[in-house]
Amino acid sequence: MKKLILILSMAATIAAAQTTNEASVTYNGTNFFAAALGSYRIVTNYSQGAVSVSNSFELIGGARVTQYTWIPSEGVRAGSTQPASFVERGAGGAWEFADNQDKQILANIKVPSDADRSEPVILCVGWDTATTSKTCIWQVVTHVTAVNESVIDESQWATSVVHALSSSTANGLNIKPSSTNTVGATDQCIHATIIRDGNNAADTIGASVYLEGLALKYTKNKLGE
Repeated sequence: MKKLILILSMAATIAAAQTTNEASVTYNGTNFFAAALGSYRIVTNYSQGAVSVSNSFELIGGARVTQYTWIPSEGVRAGSTQPASFVERGAGGAWEFADNQDKQILANIKVPSDADRSEPVILCVGWDTATTSKTCIWQVVTHVTAVNESVIDESQWATSVVHALSSSTANGLNIKPSSTNTVGATDQCIHATIIRDGNNAADTIGASVYLEGLALKYTKNKLGE
């Protein structure tokens, strides 16, 4: 029994360093987190746990972390409608969106296979401009599809209007999230059109803006790696 108490003390140490998702730790029908550990009942990302008759301690659950997948400017393309212009930008390249115009680029982005589909998947715009602390208006149109679903069904399109404040540093990189994309269990691809609404009175940049790339923000489960 002393060995079992030692194991539970180790569990208390682990629990004290964590903040979310209560665990249920049982031994012979007794919940030791409830009965013995008092306030030290919290273990991050674990839904349940058990102390076996062989005195081994097992936690069951997930270790979810925020992940970003970067899609560089070279990974998107201009279409035939109001295309933005690809230009040299610093040591790399970027898509230029002129002021007072509604230029756009297109992207098809694979939903990461390790994404937790119960958590939001968010498409972010990475951009810069010489104008500091002013507002750029982006329209992010997305359509999420699974295998065998139509990729041109406009009834499934969702538009997010993003009011993005430019960096306080001239030409400073800014990564701005759009609205959440609802990604189902079988969805495989996010189709996107990124538009700068340069004719919008709320767009106060007064100059070109440059899209450096897109970022896909999602949650992954690291257990089992």
